Amino acid sequence: MDRCSVRPETGGYTLGNGTACSLSDRERQSLMGVAAGYSLWEVATALELPENAVGRMLREARHKLGVGSTAEAIITARMLGLLGV
Repeated sequence: MDRCSVRPETGGYTLGNGTACSLSDRERQSLMGVAAGYSLWEVATALELPENAVGRMLREARHKLGVGSTAEAIITARMLGLLGV
């Protein structure tokens, strides 16, 4: 799984293979739920997923975005326009 990184030549963020950064629908939904103040359990219940699956989605989103915390992932995803907010 590639991480997002800045590309000075374009001024944007892309993956190592040159494609635009993106999150899966579940990664985006998980980040949005936590950003809205819901607990992992509440997000998992709303998405009809096990709580550990939501944790995994958040971990994968953090990895893709190259950050160390979920709060950083939310901020970065918002800056990149990946959360639609």
